[in-house]
Amino acid sequence: MRFAPLPSRLLALAALCGSAFSTPAAVGVQWVSDPGGVGVAATPQGEAYTAAWEYAPAGDIVVSKRSASGQLLWERRFDNTDNTRHEAATSVATDALGHVWVSGTIRSGYSSPVNAASVLMKFSPDGQLLWRQVFDNSFDGSSTRRVLVDAAGNSYVLGLGMGPLGLVSRVKSFDANGLVRWDYFDTAGIGAPLHMKWGQDGSLLVSGRSVTGSRNGYLKLSSAGQLVWASAGHVSLTAGDVAATANGESYLINGQPDGSAGSQLRKLDATGATLWTASHPMAAFRVEADRTGQAVFSGFPNSGTAGAAFAKFNAQGQMLWQNLDADGPSNSLLLHAQMLLDADDNAYLAASTLFQMALTQVRADGSTGWTVTAPGSNSSGMAFTPDGGVLLAGGQTAKIGDPATANASVALSATPEPVRVGQTLTYNITVANAGQATAAKLKLKLALPTKTNLLSAVPSQGQCTNTKPLSCTLGSLAAGGSASVQVQVQHTVKGKLNSTATLSSSTPDPIAANNKATHTATVKP
Repeated sequence: MRFAPLPSRLLALAALCGSAFSTPAAVGVQWVSDPGGVGVAATPQGEAYTAAWEYAPAGDIVVSKRSASGQLLWERRFDNTDNTRHEAATSVATDALGHVWVSGTIRSGYSSPVNAASVLMKFSPDGQLLWRQVFDNSFDGSSTRRVLVDAAGNSYVLGLGMGPLGLVSRVKSFDANGLVRWDYFDTAGIGAPLHMKWGQDGSLLVSGRSVTGSRNGYLKLSSAGQLVWASAGHVSLTAGDVAATANGESYLINGQPDGSAGSQLRKLDATGATLWTASHPMAAFRVEADRTGQAVFSGFPNSGTAGAAFAKFNAQGQMLWQNLDADGPSNSLLLHAQMLLDADDNAYLAASTLFQMALTQVRADGSTGWTVTAPGSNSSGMAFTPDGGVLLAGGQTAKIGDPATANASVALSATPEPVRVGQTLTYNITVANAGQATAAKLKLKLALPTKTNLLSAVPSQGQCTNTKPLSCTLGSLAAGGSASVQVQVQHTVKGKLNSTATLSSSTPDPIAANNKATHTATVKP
């Protein structure tokens, strides 16, 4: 089996003291599908990766890829044949080329499993397993929590590992080929690993929590594995979080150190020294830094009330705004999973109603945006897509966004390849719509080289001119639909000759990168 719904119903109390609640009609669930996963990652094309696992003897980690429209493209697994063990996925990450990394923990036993070893796998965009690393040995008691990937394809895995001081929080880095780059073992006593994220300065930020007692700890690493600072022993009844600004300063969020109600926001300089502390009555445990170096944090309105509350402080420790009822009077969200800021500094919180996954948006000025729920009982994480949507994973996988947008794309290929001067070359142009709305009034243009004769153009729908530059009106294309145009030409000179197809539509299409395609023909004498 994969993810079971939460078995119990908890009393969700009404949230207090917020701004007016509204859900714009343009925001909703674009698609939802099974399976869910422990996390979600988005490619530059808007495709979605999730990772789930089977809790059964010889259970496997299952990696899934979906198209931008939610269609399941493939599922892959590494076939574990040891009936005494099962492999549990913990995190998923992708890069600009569409590779996917999945971290996991190999567990021994079934009724009361113990952590045996850590595993990291990398798959190609078409689902081929490129490499698999089990570290450090087959039964060292280690485990994983999260994987991050940088622009060079280096991966960084947070988990527990056996270091000089015993089993401690550890970050292990691999290169693009799966070779170990470095290991870092915690010596400051930050506790068991909770979370790892990128700082705006390119650093790795790790949050930990004591196994016994109520203490939070944090550390900051360079991408080369060098410790920048560590800060441990923060007395807090709630788990905490850390974020870093572009200039290397950091924010920590914890509960009040004396155990009283509310939270403490602490700002550190680039060396980890405290600059100031500020208090707020909400029970906060997520923090992010916006583009200008200000802190946004979220949590419950107070320690006894469910819901989604947010506040923003400037770089000097003064509160700019608060929104203590961001999810509205009809929701009392629990199980807060992740908070992210988008490019415009709007804040998003992935959470749960206990029966559905939920996503809440608060605008950059603190005003209430919207709350959308989707089937899936609980949320595990989220990721932004290039068209302004948000992928949400947990009990199921869903995309939240504007259902009135299209995602029209164009692809260009040619045969034969190479071609000779005067020989007929056939361009095959494919137009597709992976969005939720019909792409209306589609127009296609094909810019051909000067020394090229246009012989014919045959569309599967609509009509084309027979003059250069080639122009076609293709009408409308429903969500999930496709059309094609076959163009025959003759190149009259040799060399590398470029032709470019450009697509436009009257329907909003936030993903512009796939609206143009270029083909280079190799023309021989």
